[in-house]
Amino acid sequence: MVHFETEEKYMMKFNFSGYDEHKKEHEKLTEKAINIQNAFKETNCLIPFSILDILKDWLEIHFLNMDMKYVHCFNENELH
Repeated sequence: MVHFETEEKYMMKFNFSGYDEHKKEHEKLTEKAINIQNAFKETNCLIPFSILDILKDWLEIHFLNMDMKYVHCFNENELH
């Protein structure tokens, strides 16, 4: 996912201390997204209910918690 790859590139460039933990979270979310995509293809369901779970996790856990951990690092390096 381009969004995750971009974040990870800058985390590595700025030596962000939480890189490993954050990358693992990206891997988990990517795996969930792939599983949902595969389930969608198999069932032809218009909106798989499991997509709501991944969106909730992404918004509540990843974006509001995990992504906020690197904001200071990125700002210090003048990446806004």
